Amino acid sequence: MFIGVILTNFPDHKEDLPFYTHISSKLPLGIGITVLATIISGFSGVYVEKVLKHTPTSIWIRNIQIGVYTIILGFIFGVLLMDGKTVFEKGFFTGYSIWTWIAIIFHSLGGLLITFVVKYADNILKNFASSISIVFTCLISAIWFEFQITLFFCIGK
Repeated sequence: MFIGVILTNFPDHKEDLPFYTHISSKLPLGIGITVLATIISGFSGVYVEKVLKHTPTSIWIRNIQIGVYTIILGFIFGVLLMDGKTVFEKGFFTGYSIWTWIAIIFHSLGGLLITFVVKYADNILKNFASSISIVFTCLISAIWFEFQITLFFCIGK
């Protein structure tokens, strides 16, 4: 993933080079931030695994604890600050379609599934499962939407 992020920042054509010379001056900063994000992500995965496996609190209580914080922050930042006026005028579920509900259900089930994988396997297996699911999603999308997979697409370009 790290190499893919770096490859997407290089120009496709030589005529794009003058535009990229300005951006490439910030390339070390971008690479540094990517490395930092990778380290933080790895640390948080290991920490979550430690908390789930080495504390007497059950998975369900941990999910409720995380969910409460998420709901509070989502309500403050997502509802009140971003769409507060519309929500108060038309209601919270304005604009929800069947596809919105399906996405909500799948994300909820995915969160529970990840918790079980981390609890009964480990964080590394969860990361491999996530990577494999991205590859399968890409292949299914290529078939379903008649998308051409190219070499540049595969390497993250």
